Amino acid sequence: MSNNFYTMKILLLCLFLIPLNIFSQIPNFSSNTSKDDSLHAVILAPEFKQYDFLISYDATSYWTRLNQQVELLAKKENRWFFIRIQKRYQQDANYQIDAEHPLSVSIKKRRISSWKARKILNIFEENRIFTLDTDSLNIDVRKREKSLTDTSKSEHSGRLIITDCTFYTLSFKTKNTFRVVNSYCPYTYLKEIPEITVRQNFINCFETSKILGRTAKFIREFRNKRSEK
Repeated sequence: MSNNFYTMKILLLCLFLIPLNIFSQIPNFSSNTSKDDSLHAVILAPEFKQYDFLISYDATSYWTRLNQQVELLAKKENRWFFIRIQKRYQQDANYQIDAEHPLSVSIKKRRISSWKARKILNIFEENRIFTLDTDSLNIDVRKREKSLTDTSKSEHSGRLIITDCTFYTLSFKTKNTFRVVNSYCPYTYLKEIPEITVRQNFINCFETSKILGRTAKFIREFRNKRSEK
């Protein structure tokens, strides 16, 4: 009986240690950034040097530049955190903002489960985000096929230009590497140029931010329930 008891204890201990080993792993990826990328990256700020691994979600446009929000998935040792950074700016007479001096800064952090972090990393790995090419993600040329009614018209290409849209950025940082993967207006370009399928990969990864934070729909439903009491 005693041998069986100790065997079961060892098995149970292994079951607890294996997940810790899995979750302690950090994805391997190479750096692809320039000095300019480094100057503007939130996850390179001094206050985040304490973390072993960081992922940032950033969606910016001209219309949202006065109220910026960046969300982070951060790992320190075997603990994972969700961090939301909100900055508010004021524009001058020339519609410019001083990025170095926001009017207000709000940083909120909370602990998240390792299982939730692993779910996100699995989606990243399935969609090959750590090797996706940014140039491919931003192809804006679509081919026009030959006309079926007029055979004199040959196949040609046309550039699709979309203005005033949102620029989506995923950034990844370890102690030694810093990688940025971004896509301009991916939802609309995917609809208009569906043959560039890597945009869907990027969208799948960017939308993992919903796993971390509470969506607007969730907040509305919560408020409605509160008002009914």
